[in-house]
Amino acid sequence: MISMSQKEVRVPSEVFMFLQQVNSQEFSKILFEAQKILATYELKGTALLLTTCSLRALAEAEKRIINALGYKVIEVEDKEVLTGNVWKKKIHPLQKRHNSTATIIIKNELTSGTPAEVIIAGCVREVNEIYGQLFEFLENNMKIERLVEVEPSLIIDYVKTDKKLFWPKIKKANVQASFKLEDEPKGILLTGSKSKVLECMNMVKQIQDSACIKRFQIDKPGAKHFFQDKASYYKSEIKRLYGCVIELQEGGEKEKGSLKEQKCHLQIDIAPGVMLIVQQGDLAQFAVDVVVNAANENLKHLGGLAQALSNAAGPELQAECDRIVRNSGVVLTGNAVISKAGKLPCRHVIHAVGPRWKGDKARECVSLLKKVVDQSLTLAEKYKCQSIAMPAISSGIFDFPLDQCVATIVSAIKDNFKRKSDRSTLKKIYLVDISAKVAGAFAEAVETAYKATISHAASPPSLKALELVPPGKIPEREGCLLVSPEGLRIRLMEKGVKYAKAFSDEFDRRSNGNPSDHSPKAEDTQGFYRCLSSPTLGVHEMNIGPILFQVATGDITKEVADVIVNSTSNTFNLKSAQRNKEYIVTEGGLLKCKSIIHVVGGNDVKRSVSCVLEESEQRNYSSICLPAIGTGGAQQDPDAVAKAIMDAIEEFIQKKAVRSVRKVKVVIFQSHILKIFYDIMEDRVGSSPPPQTSMLSKITSFHGFPKPAPPKKNTLFLKKKTEQTVFQVCGADTDSVERTISWIQNLITDEQLS
Repeated sequence: MISMSQKEVRVPSEVFMFLQQVNSQEFSKILFEAQKILATYELKGTALLLTTCSLRALAEAEKRIINALGYKVIEVEDKEVLTGNVWKKKIHPLQKRHNSTATIIIKNELTSGTPAEVIIAGCVREVNEIYGQLFEFLENNMKIERLVEVEPSLIIDYVKTDKKLFWPKIKKANVQASFKLEDEPKGILLTGSKSKVLECMNMVKQIQDSACIKRFQIDKPGAKHFFQDKASYYKSEIKRLYGCVIELQEGGEKEKGSLKEQKCHLQIDIAPGVMLIVQQGDLAQFAVDVVVNAANENLKHLGGLAQALSNAAGPELQAECDRIVRNSGVVLTGNAVISKAGKLPCRHVIHAVGPRWKGDKARECVSLLKKVVDQSLTLAEKYKCQSIAMPAISSGIFDFPLDQCVATIVSAIKDNFKRKSDRSTLKKIYLVDISAKVAGAFAEAVETAYKATISHAASPPSLKALELVPPGKIPEREGCLLVSPEGLRIRLMEKGVKYAKAFSDEFDRRSNGNPSDHSPKAEDTQGFYRCLSSPTLGVHEMNIGPILFQVATGDITKEVADVIVNSTSNTFNLKSAQRNKEYIVTEGGLLKCKSIIHVVGGNDVKRSVSCVLEESEQRNYSSICLPAIGTGGAQQDPDAVAKAIMDAIEEFIQKKAVRSVRKVKVVIFQSHILKIFYDIMEDRVGSSPPPQTSMLSKITSFHGFPKPAPPKKNTLFLKKKTEQTVFQVCGADTDSVERTISWIQNLITDEQLS
């Protein structure tokens, strides 16, 4: 009697479904007889029960099942393709030809929210044959949508206008493209057959990777408004001339790599010359020597921080990681490797493989995390890096508890620097996360680890107020008795109150360390003429004492002011006007002013402007608008006119306290005169008017008292009040982008000089 050998063999559920559809006795012959194996099978529960005549035959039969049977799955997003007649015509002959050796099963066809699956199971050779045909069919007939994320958004505009590469291929592939510029994430949405969409995705990524993008600034005043006024025209010209697109940066998209954009939570010194900084920010934009990436063993950057870094770096980063794994094998947990950074704003990327958290192996996990942090710091040192940015390794999808994770990382850094006997090349260590919660956890961990190091700035002890009397101050004033620094006592009698007040005022001024002869004003500290700026194209302004002086090209009849000045001939006459020997005042009429003051253009310009200022002051007017008097028909020298106008304002301010007049604007019709005014304004910046001789100076001079030493003139630093206008240009190559930048710069410069 022959004893039979039996064994239950587990197979994948997909293979089991196929075996349920065929006759077990007939398929046993197909499966085993050709291989001369005496065996049969039957289904038992969810397994196969093999029956043979010997243990050897049993082993051979099991091996045959494992090697001969298999399955493949095709994921189908577009379920409609599985209900059409074309699909049915495709699978019907395949099912008929291979009905005993393979089967086609459709799963989740009616389930909403999940892709359908086409499963091909059976004998391996037939499975591969059917899979190849169905995969090709579905790739070409299944419609899908894919969003290609594009940053910065300027590249979307560039692709949108690319008529040489993008649109011809899109049209040929019969793929629809729509551009998402408003919602996040921004990108290009492609819709069409799967194979063509994937092909077009690669094309978009190639365009994105090869495009040259450059950001530049123009500090010319009014450049932003100048560009905005005709933006569509300038953009079309740039596209026509250089094939580039340009965008005015309004502040939404900031320059990448700027640490100023990051929020600093904490900063301490942990060793001589070494700073530990906790920062909230995006590692993909961090401009340091090396950034640490929380990687997996295969260095496949498929999610979380790793994917964000990979996207920002471009394909070069993943390609180099693949090369590392190919040459050296997978990176074991607790180890780190270094690579180039691609398009990231750092020099290198350290790929640190942290441990996956296991509660029952907590001590081992902590040890491995410390090890990988230590290795990362060592690699940074090896490559002579001075700054490193590190995330909360293992805290994300690796499930390491956040508090324990950050505490371990900080502890590892502390231990690393404790062991160092020589000076470190690292000067700045950033602990970074885009999440405020993680950055806060890092800050708490650092505070805990370095309690003795961190000291909060104490308030200085309060001191009793002491009156200090430096040299040159008057230490004593008793009623009408004035005591000089040298000890000279001067008593002012009640007689001659006018002279007494002059003495008292002069002593007040000189006792405050200001021996100049004219009355001190706030503007003296910066110069009588100060703060020259050009807030917009064609407009220059500065302060002359308390008055804002402005020159601009334009039409004076469109101006709004209390007084508009008309430069006329000496034959001008109006019976109804208020006459003066040197000027005439009329009502504003249709102009946007209260009064018009008519002066003769051929007269003394300084005298005419002085009259206008005095008349305006008497009428309590605050703003005056006048032309460049005499530069038209009277043909006066524009340089002399500009100086005369400014001299009149200066003299007006010196003669009396200005109560109402606060703004004087010169509106220039001929643009070349604007530059003449600007040059004179620039020459006078920081200067002061000639001093008015005070009464005390006259008295001291008469009686032979020595004059006080002139004060040292403070160096004047003027900051040009200009608006930084930032542009971003995208083009096919560096040359076209540089030519675009030059074109815009020249355009704005020419406009300012015209």
